[in-house]
Amino acid sequence: MNTQPYIGHGRRIDLDWLRIVLFLLLILFHVGMFYVAWPWHVKSGHAPVDWLRWPMLLMNPWRIPALFIISGIALRFALDKANSHPAFMRRRFVRLILPILFGMAVVCAPQAYFELLEDGVDPGNLASFYANYLMPPWASPDGWNTITPTWNHLWYVVYVLLLSACIVALSALLNGSLERALDIWVERLSRVPVVFVATPMLVSFVILYFFQNSVDAVQMVWGDWHRLANSLWLMLFGFAIAKQAAAWSTLWQCRWGMLWLSGFLGAVLMLDVTQIIWTDLNQDAYYYITRNFYSWAVMLALFAFVQQLPRGSDAVRTYLSDAVFPYYVLHQTVIIIVGVWLGQFDLGLTAEWLTLIAATVLITALLYHVVIRNMGRAAVLLGGKNLS
Repeated sequence: MNTQPYIGHGRRIDLDWLRIVLFLLLILFHVGMFYVAWPWHVKSGHAPVDWLRWPMLLMNPWRIPALFIISGIALRFALDKANSHPAFMRRRFVRLILPILFGMAVVCAPQAYFELLEDGVDPGNLASFYANYLMPPWASPDGWNTITPTWNHLWYVVYVLLLSACIVALSALLNGSLERALDIWVERLSRVPVVFVATPMLVSFVILYFFQNSVDAVQMVWGDWHRLANSLWLMLFGFAIAKQAAAWSTLWQCRWGMLWLSGFLGAVLMLDVTQIIWTDLNQDAYYYITRNFYSWAVMLALFAFVQQLPRGSDAVRTYLSDAVFPYYVLHQTVIIIVGVWLGQFDLGLTAEWLTLIAATVLITALLYHVVIRNMGRAAVLLGGKNLS
């Protein structure tokens, strides 16, 4: 185990592991969505499970934002190695748009089908449902309460594609000045650790203030201004710190402070939800403010402590690094299909929950290992790489 912060410009093996863990946590989170009271596509007969909202509440604010930061870091490394901005963006576009389109057309269709059944809407037989599902324009067929075709959980990939295009275009337009300016800015911030960790939190707070009216918008791009602006900032932050040894050293120095702060703010967040604090104030406002600072405290602690992970390459990490994107594309559809199927067996909560987790992991892993890895060039449709 390492005891020193990251220094250098080589591949970030530690961030590979963090990315793997974050994507696998999404499986657990979306299994949890099958049971909590929060709106989701389908629900277990055991829902709502009140105690489950607490770990979900603590996980929700940082699980996807941390992936946006990692996407920004990866973008910086990849762009610096690219021959040209247009060539890089063409490759990135193909890599991401194909699983988005295939996911909307095929992978997410069962999610919409079972959501309609859950809401008491008759989608017809599979042939008529699918014809209506793909029917242009992009809108809700008569009697349906969902817009189809939908990207559902693939919204993250859509946003990464759009925001990557913005950053790459800005980098090309400024002819390298963007990277130089960010490097100087990060180096200067890193001289004062408190300022370095406070800056990203405050920028997100300003974004929250200006886009507060869209903070609860769905992930449909248009109208989702808060998520778009904050996700752009998250990616830019990752893009800025990617190769800055001073930034990673400062994070290392602040690791325990960020850990304690995240614990304190997590407790405040839970107390806020139960209205023990701020009972006569605008609870929603204080919830989102607390959530913002809590999210950053957790993420900065994660990016600090992850530097302790071993940096040697290994076969397991390489395999899982290639696998997590296909896992992400497939997992939510598997959860919904298996969850609905398990509902007919009248299992107890614990048995159903554990079976759903195990079945989701097993089916997703088998689909990747047996099917996607042997699809050749077509693997890109499900987020895989051509391994032939």
